[in-house]
Amino acid sequence: MYKVELLPIALSDIKSIIYYISHVLNNKTAAERFKNKIISTIEAITIFPYGSSKLSFVGLKNEYRCIRINNYIVIYTINDDKKIITITRICYYKRKVDDLLF
Repeated sequence: MYKVELLPIALSDIKSIIYYISHVLNNKTAAERFKNKIISTIEAITIFPYGSSKLSFVGLKNEYRCIRINNYIVIYTINDDKKIITITRICYYKRKVDDLLF
């Protein structure tokens, strides 16, 4: 099984999304459900890291993968040598993802 690390910007993404759902949309229950869904999705990635879609943009140094959670995507890389999955970003799925990675 792989270990997970979250980049600081990914952690910030999570906090921003949960804040938005909880305070702007005023739905604390949905924010809690989303938080739990993030945790369960990341746990699933540690078991099957290659089970999600591969992002393909010209110029990427690493192979990035993504998995969708409701209206958001979790973007991550896999280091097989160290058995580490690095969560790089979590963003709205309609956002232009290549802007986040370059």
